[in-house]
Amino acid sequence: MVGRSIAVAAIVSLLAGACRSTIVPPPTSLIPSPSSAESALPPPSSPSTDLFSVTGLEAERIASVVRFVTAFNSARLDDASAVFADDAALNDCDFATHEIVEARGRAAIRAWLIQRFADHDRLVIARIFNMNPDPNSNQSAGVDFALRTSDTIARLGAPNGFAPQGEAKVVFEPTGQRIITFANAPGGAARGVVLNTCSVPDLTSPPAPTAS
Repeated sequence: MVGRSIAVAAIVSLLAGACRSTIVPPPTSLIPSPSSAESALPPPSSPSTDLFSVTGLEAERIASVVRFVTAFNSARLDDASAVFADDAALNDCDFATHEIVEARGRAAIRAWLIQRFADHDRLVIARIFNMNPDPNSNQSAGVDFALRTSDTIARLGAPNGFAPQGEAKVVFEPTGQRIITFANAPGGAARGVVLNTCSVPDLTSPPAPTAS
């Protein structure tokens, strides 16, 4: 009787062990540590430095400059002259004579444009910037040109054009719609400044020999 009780107890013990599940912990090598998990994430992106902001009026003035240069380069007389006010004034360099030419009024500006078109004059904008940040003033824009080409410029020694010195100053009507001044030459400057600005660098000359 005692032996039967011992046998029954042994069987119950075996059955209880068979029904009990055993949890095997995963290898520690498969559990990512906080440092390794963080290193797997992509680094945070840096803030963009390409942001800019202009007011609506500034945008209109920038658009006017771009419209003028685009029409100028395409020899579209009506479109190029349309950006100017009726009594607008303009000056520019005559690179052949090293002098400043001036035009006042829409008719005179159109005559100047016809001459520039005949010379296959072209302008490439480098940047447009605000020359007068005072919001209460009649703001003007500055324009740097990266390149200017023309038949005259090529004949004077720069067949591929050159980057003009100084910037053009563009003054707008208070509404910002039309240009009242386009100064592309140093009007009123000393003769030496005019001569330097209105001269084409000789880019056809061979480079000077280097010292051995």
